[in-house]
Amino acid sequence: MTGLLIRGGELIDPGNGRRGPADVRFEDGRVAEVGSELSTPLGAQVVDAYGMLILPGLVDTHTHVGAGYWAGHAMMARAGVTTALNLSGRMADVLDGIRTAGAGLTVASLDSPTPGDGLSSPEPPAAEIGAVVDRTLTSGALGVKILGGHYPCTPSATAEIIRSANERGAYVAFHVGTTEHGSNLEGLREAAELADGRSLHIAHVNSYCRGMILDPIVEAQEALEILTRWPRLRSESYLALINGTFGRCVDGVPASDTAKNCLRMRGYEATEASLERAILDGYALVNDARGDEVTPLRGVEARDVWRAHGTAASLSFPVNDPTSQFILATARRPDGRYVVDALSTDGGGIPRNVTVERGLALVALGGLALDDFVRKACTNPARMLGLDRKGHLGVGADADAVLVDPERRRVRAAFAGGRPIMMDGLVIGSGGGVVTTEAGRAAVAAAGLPVEVIDLQASALYQPTALDT
Repeated sequence: MTGLLIRGGELIDPGNGRRGPADVRFEDGRVAEVGSELSTPLGAQVVDAYGMLILPGLVDTHTHVGAGYWAGHAMMARAGVTTALNLSGRMADVLDGIRTAGAGLTVASLDSPTPGDGLSSPEPPAAEIGAVVDRTLTSGALGVKILGGHYPCTPSATAEIIRSANERGAYVAFHVGTTEHGSNLEGLREAAELADGRSLHIAHVNSYCRGMILDPIVEAQEALEILTRWPRLRSESYLALINGTFGRCVDGVPASDTAKNCLRMRGYEATEASLERAILDGYALVNDARGDEVTPLRGVEARDVWRAHGTAASLSFPVNDPTSQFILATARRPDGRYVVDALSTDGGGIPRNVTVERGLALVALGGLALDDFVRKACTNPARMLGLDRKGHLGVGADADAVLVDPERRRVRAAFAGGRPIMMDGLVIGSGGGVVTTEAGRAAVAAAGLPVEVIDLQASALYQPTALDT
């Protein structure tokens, strides 16, 4: 592999205690050298980074690149993401998407069984749950995501999914909500109790602080208290104002409980007719894939696309509270570690890949130091997944990096495995690699994709002290 030299940028690498002008040289997919005025090896590509920040490639622990979201690969590359955890869908669809629409990223994935689609009912027997977790692992997924906020199971079944995943050392994430409590602060309280001290990734914790139970600031403060009190709960939050949900309706009613909640938040009834009215009013946005980009549509055009998909279209609502998002993104534990471990997007194929844009705005406002932004967008999320060679740019690390214009808060270039995958908005990467466990090695190899096998027991999901401050 021909080498590559990034010359003359400002390196921000808190994982190795480095900040300042530097060159970074890649060779054979790894960081080979970091220093000042490095010599250029014969035949190496040279990239001019003067005036730009050199950051590790972003690691996004909440994305969507399953069926219907394949455009998310290119969208993430433009946003500086080089490693992503897909948080719903079937592994076979994810593998197909990497082969067909990949942009050179490294992807890990969770399966998302729901009642009627992977689970026999909202309260399947324990033996069935164990068998489902086993199947997700052998398919190449790291584990499971519980989609309780959309398609809930009973509290006892939800607790059994968490227990079963922990017993197997699998990754487990939870969009909170059961048949007893919804996707809100009450659901977050319940989630902590159901985990009962076990390891659990609380997905997009900001989504439960929208003011549905208490004032959103009070909800954010309680969410921080819950995460602090239960040290084996990992979490991430995002900074976009819009959420993501599903528009599919069954018998005149939205199938997703989250879609119903969003309608109620603005005084609409939880019916298909009211959802159509919300789309026409411009409150509900319909996410339409056009080439390698997804565009949020409003009004009549949005309604027509939603209907053309038989209502089974991706939707977004502007329901996130910016003040609670700021609180969640910046709060620290008594020991100095962040309460919410990482910045994410819940993006990929949902058009809100804004970590660099909004995260650097927090830096400009003084909410985060620049080093802290990199910790939350790169270093900590890599450790959540046990990816020791990612999230930093020390010698021997994976050659994943981004160049950022600090004035415009825009990603100018992204590199994965030592190769450019995006330059000035043009995506030039293809394919990608897959992170899996030993149980999934054969399935990923059979798909013809590069495999990285990890031991989740060494990840911050199971070892919270592995996280950076």
